[in-house]
Amino acid sequence: MSFQTPITIREAVENIHSRKYFLPAIQREFVWKPERIERLFDSIMQGFPINSFLFWQVKYENRYDYQFYEFIKDYTEEIGEHNEKANLASLNGDFTAILDGQQRLTSFYIGLMGSYGERYYKTRKGVKANYFKRELYLNISSLSNDESGKYQFQFLTKDKADVRGDDMFWYKVSDILKINDLTDINNYIHEKQLNASKEPFSILYRLYEAVNKTQLINFFLEKSTELDKVLNIFIRINSGGVNLSYSDMLFSTAAAQWLKKDAREEINRLYDELRSLGFWGITKDWILKACLYLADINDIRFKVDNFNRVNMSKIEDQWDMIKVSLLRTVALANRFGFDYSNIYSYNAFLPIAYYLHNYQHDPSFKTSTHYRDKREEILKWINITILKRTFSGQTDALLIYFRKSIKEKKDFDFSSLKDSVKNTSRNLSFNSEEISSLLWTSYGDRGVYNLLSVIYGNPDFDIKPHLDHIHPRNTVSYSYSSNTVVNLQLLAGQENIEKQDKPFNEWLKINFPENRKQVEFKVRHFIPECDLSPENFKEFSELRRQLLESRLREIV
Repeated sequence: MSFQTPITIREAVENIHSRKYFLPAIQREFVWKPERIERLFDSIMQGFPINSFLFWQVKYENRYDYQFYEFIKDYTEEIGEHNEKANLASLNGDFTAILDGQQRLTSFYIGLMGSYGERYYKTRKGVKANYFKRELYLNISSLSNDESGKYQFQFLTKDKADVRGDDMFWYKVSDILKINDLTDINNYIHEKQLNASKEPFSILYRLYEAVNKTQLINFFLEKSTELDKVLNIFIRINSGGVNLSYSDMLFSTAAAQWLKKDAREEINRLYDELRSLGFWGITKDWILKACLYLADINDIRFKVDNFNRVNMSKIEDQWDMIKVSLLRTVALANRFGFDYSNIYSYNAFLPIAYYLHNYQHDPSFKTSTHYRDKREEILKWINITILKRTFSGQTDALLIYFRKSIKEKKDFDFSSLKDSVKNTSRNLSFNSEEISSLLWTSYGDRGVYNLLSVIYGNPDFDIKPHLDHIHPRNTVSYSYSSNTVVNLQLLAGQENIEKQDKPFNEWLKINFPENRKQVEFKVRHFIPECDLSPENFKEFSELRRQLLESRLREIV
């Protein structure tokens, strides 16, 4: 590995654009926010160092020994756009892979040749049509008064950039690549009638120097053809830094060792599918953990040693089934009414996925009445582990206990799972104090849906029910109980829409004029026999607390 002659930012960006630079599969994807890109450009304008880079020279004849990806030019953060796999067939010589510095290089590429997407106000996250492109601009009329930077860089739409002011003239940063010398700068200043102040020329010239002339890209070049050596260099560089998390590094390491499938592409596709089911909190490192768990690898800790070639080969061989098992698990949880808003830890899904992966392959499991009892056990498992916060903190040892229980029974049996950890600090039993405290769970808490789901015991919601205040809060005198589970119920969506803020006793009489129907509703929703007028809320809340506590004791 040797230090090379530095190059300019313009040269680096043009090398990316002309497909001389690629990203190896061990690299994570782009994660920088627009503000960080703006600060990077401010840094180069002020002459601050941006640290060195590490490049890897890949011989033409070795181009298919490893997987490479293109740089992202137009990025939309919330969409989570993935780098495209590089088509190397058209190359006619050696090329360079970036081992360290891809976040900075991608930022330069976006700022000088691309764009950064932003979502329209109050539109749905994740839908590509709801985003618009912004390009990087620099105000060349004045310097910044902000302590965070001297120069005013900002991602803007053309309409916003066209707005002028006494101290505001937005210059599109990508146009600096068209500037060849001082004459071009003078002509631009004259054409835009910016001669009244010295700032426009000074700032534009500084940008020209920083991008086109100053050799800011200092880099080392690794020429080894041994993948293991390159991988070890990458790990050594990144495992101690803050820019690349340990899990990112492990994902990269795992992705590099699949031989028959493109791990990065496969995991990215599964990641997108799982999130599309409403579980936005799922991460790629959770998918990797699931791979270790479902493939029966003994040690499921996040350690480099666990992502060795033997384990990765085992996972690759089982990948198609692992993928199906995780999708089936998440789809089942989604049918129960779960999504990102009411799941504390996705590790609660792993024992379910292990059971489906190894012992339950019937495609009709999610809906068939034949499996209703088993689905009830699975629903109970999810709810109890969430209410107990079983999977908060370090849980690898617990997951091993649960996996062992399923293997011994060859079944998903809640009682056995509960027994497997009964002597640990993470047992699944509730004492009286814990049960009482659950009834103070309030509206807006992630656990409130889970708690009501346990109480109602219904695993087959076709559409997730609404969380409804029995007595609308504006109809009763304020008390803390009015916003807790004591005053909450799971109500069908249409019923809740029709109910709105009507006093509960009036709504009940209107919708259930027959006494028998009223009684059925009360039993189903644990409504006590008492005066249900808003004025009697105190007695109602005390009696319903007793009913719910009795129900919870019966269940847990």
